[in-house]
Amino acid sequence: MKNCDLRAGLAAGVCFIALAACSGGGGSVTGGTPAPSTSTPAPVTPTPPTTPTNTLVPPAAASTFGGAPTLAAASTPSLTAKVWPKGTSFFLNQSVMNITATSATPATAAEIGAVMLTVIDPDVLGSQLRFSIPARGVTAEPLPLKGVKELASGGIVLTDMANLDYTLYGRWNYRPDITTDRNYQGYATTGYQTSPGSVPSSGSATYFGAGTAQVAIIQQSNPQGALGGNFTGDTTLNANFGNGALTGTLSNMKAGTESWHNVGLSGTISGGTISGSTSIAAGPTLPVGFGFSANSTGTFNGAFYGPNAEEVGAVWTLTDPNGTKAAYGVFAGRKQ
Repeated sequence: MKNCDLRAGLAAGVCFIALAACSGGGGSVTGGTPAPSTSTPAPVTPTPPTTPTNTLVPPAAASTFGGAPTLAAASTPSLTAKVWPKGTSFFLNQSVMNITATSATPATAAEIGAVMLTVIDPDVLGSQLRFSIPARGVTAEPLPLKGVKELASGGIVLTDMANLDYTLYGRWNYRPDITTDRNYQGYATTGYQTSPGSVPSSGSATYFGAGTAQVAIIQQSNPQGALGGNFTGDTTLNANFGNGALTGTLSNMKAGTESWHNVGLSGTISGGTISGSTSIAAGPTLPVGFGFSANSTGTFNGAFYGPNAEEVGAVWTLTDPNGTKAAYGVFAGRKQ
């Protein structure tokens, strides 16, 4: 904060006006009230205050930005065992936003690169990780799946992720300088991805996750709102391995006592990956400011995880066509 000390001096003066009366040629000057002026001063139009215009560009579809998946095998250990093999690395499949007080725009590969989690300290109480953002020159360690690390540069890294048996999902945040309002926030999934040849080619399955659907709302009027007010709900995804079709719903989305939309999922299977579109599904009436238009749409991109597609995880987006709101998050589920 800057303190301004304003000092002003006031000088008072007295001005004497001498009026002289002159006579000549028989004429004289006499006192009296002058005639009023007939001219009208031009009206002054006040300058309106400048209103800042915030920028909102919808989140981009998820990508690993070139990072290769870590594939599952028959001997792949469960992530619920806590002791993860030292040196194991996972590239994040993610959608990342570059957020300031007046803007929210998708971060590019040049801005962040292929973000990676690496196991550096296996531990029964929870393996410790190295969190790397190569394009920013950031390495934060040690970090658990849920933790905060202050950096020597003055920045901070936050991880807020969870795991199933083979899937990691959640969000992360990097603030380059805690004295500024710039944040990079990503929603991501990763883990032991199913190899394409191990995904079933027939039959069907339903994947479900209680509390595994997450979303953050970004409003043009308050881009920084993306850093709080996250909603959490349930994931249901139906996979038809015979024709490669996917359908599903993200439901029971809550933030405290507030509810959010149900989100419809419709997509396809391609090898070990999944992708498709999102839309508003039937759901609760929302508080003012959080509701999206009925024709809002977005995307989802993800993969199957586990030796035999035991799990699924993806990053999803949703954009209101009026351009004032967007959302992005993750979902995950186990085969039922």
